[in-house]
Amino acid sequence: MILKLIYLGLCFKSALSSSVGSNSESLLTCSKFHFEEKVLEKLVRLEHKMELNDEKMKTMQELFYSKLDKMNEAIKHADLFVETLRENHLQEESRFNESFIKTVKHFNIQSKNETDFYGKQMNIALQSLVEKIHEISETEKNRKMVMKSMWNSFDQEKMSFKQSFNTSIGVSMKQAKTFVESMRDTQLQQQSRLNDSYNEIVEHFKIQARNETEFHGEQINTMLDSLSSKIEEFSDAENKRKKTLDFLQYTLHQEQKRFNQSFDLTLENFRLSSNKTIHDLIAMQQKGYEALLKKRDAIAFSAYSKKSQQLTSKDKIAKFENVWANIGNGYKSSTGIFTAPKQGIYHFSAVFSSAKSQALFLELFHNDEPTSGSYLEGDGYKTGTFDILFNLQKGDRIYVSTGDSKMHNVYSDGDNLSTFSGHLIA
Repeated sequence: MILKLIYLGLCFKSALSSSVGSNSESLLTCSKFHFEEKVLEKLVRLEHKMELNDEKMKTMQELFYSKLDKMNEAIKHADLFVETLRENHLQEESRFNESFIKTVKHFNIQSKNETDFYGKQMNIALQSLVEKIHEISETEKNRKMVMKSMWNSFDQEKMSFKQSFNTSIGVSMKQAKTFVESMRDTQLQQQSRLNDSYNEIVEHFKIQARNETEFHGEQINTMLDSLSSKIEEFSDAENKRKKTLDFLQYTLHQEQKRFNQSFDLTLENFRLSSNKTIHDLIAMQQKGYEALLKKRDAIAFSAYSKKSQQLTSKDKIAKFENVWANIGNGYKSSTGIFTAPKQGIYHFSAVFSSAKSQALFLELFHNDEPTSGSYLEGDGYKTGTFDILFNLQKGDRIYVSTGDSKMHNVYSDGDNLSTFSGHLIA
């Protein structure tokens, strides 16, 4: 009888193992994100059942050894019990295989639908990203064109200002030269007329002196003295005119020098003002571009539930089906799981309530490993919270789930009593 019981236990284990092995190949087509979690859960339950069966077998062996002396009298009852146990094992194995096959088919259909849904969302997100990149490139091209047009306008203004300044300076110099030339010509003409007049007077005096030397000798000498004084006065006037002309040239040179300095200063101020305006425009566009990049790199989500949930050993993960915000598309409302889009430090918080006068045990999981738990019990409604920082790698998963295999009720209503939020800090 002992050998029969051991043989029945081995047959039961091998049947369960073969059932799992025959169906494991068909599960390879399931979703990568959900299949592994569900298979692990099934394997844990299977191992738990096998342990329970082992414990039953050990109990039966102990009872068998304790009642070995009475076995001859109860051999018929034992045979009947063994047959009943075999039939029960076969029935349980058949029900388990049927349930497992149905679950696999359900997962295949669900994973296919979710794959199509997430593929469409990924295409929409990629299209939106391409449009954003195109808008940024167009903005950058427009900025470069504006900068180029501003520099061209500045160069044109500078050339026109130089041309107008050179033209005005040239006209002034020509007018000054014309004035000086006219003054010189006038002075030369006056000097030539005075020389001619002087020569005529001297010649006339010589002729008159020659004819009337004796009579007019004294008068001629007086007139010659007067003429000499006139000549000296004219020489003094000529010296004053030259000094005045030199002063005018010096004054014109100083005015030209001051004008050049004022023009250089004005040109430098204009250049500094233009450079400052251009730098301010560049800084403003750079700040706007950096703000756009920061906004594009932000990751945050906040979800809530309007209805109560019943968590069981088959459906442990709490789902927050309504979403306030999901920047970066890391949170999936259909599964209640947040998947990190990139590496960084994240902050997570959750608020939940137990049903009236019912115990509730929830834990915050990181890649299927519990990190923090909250146990609620007592009269009325109780509230629990999570508030934790994680250093996540790309692809890490965070979710709220039950801490044991018992059934738990998470209470919520139209006041949004159950929430789950998280965001990237650095």
